[in-house]
Amino acid sequence: MFIKNLLISLLFVLGLSSCGEKDDGNGGAGGAPVSDADGTWVTGCTGEDSNYTKESFLIAAGAMTVTVTNYSNAECTGEGTNISVFAGNFTTGAAVTTPAGAKEVTSKVSTMTVTIKEDSTLAFYNGTLMPGAGATPVCGGGFVKNEAKTLDATKCENDALFGTLFKDKFSLYKVDGNKIYQGECGEDGSATDCSTAAKRSTTLETKFYTKV
Repeated sequence: MFIKNLLISLLFVLGLSSCGEKDDGNGGAGGAPVSDADGTWVTGCTGEDSNYTKESFLIAAGAMTVTVTNYSNAECTGEGTNISVFAGNFTTGAAVTTPAGAKEVTSKVSTMTVTIKEDSTLAFYNGTLMPGAGATPVCGGGFVKNEAKTLDATKCENDALFGTLFKDKFSLYKVDGNKIYQGECGEDGSATDCSTAAKRSTTLETKFYTKV
């Protein structure tokens, strides 16, 4: 379902949206820093059971926009059923020894805008999917079908779904030819949950994005 696909996507977003970036000596537009991650990166269409997801990443001179679109067909064509847009910056750090070719990245989403087009997802976000079961609205609720809503970070601080989204994440990334990989971050308080620099991820996900 949409929620499952979104949670999977968030793991990558948490590792890549961030707050600035080191210069590689070339400089970006207006002198802004650039990195080997600059460009547009996309996934294929993935999912199952009429719930499919396609993602795109635009990284340019320290800024990044991530768009996660859900579809009902395996070709990811036509109008998406739900759309989430994450905006942030991109701060890279030093190269690491392991995995070879990977670099540090410190991540933080600054804004997230959600457009919900499915009744079940709308009910989930507004806390009305399971009345009487103690469900609470996502980030304060107030979502309206087919209307873009920008989440209030202050209302998401303790949210079960997006509580860590607007906090710093310490991860890795690696550009390998026309592919980009992100560090594998858990959300379980483990040694590599990416919540602090000391808990930065040490391995890369098998999932990758292709440059276009």
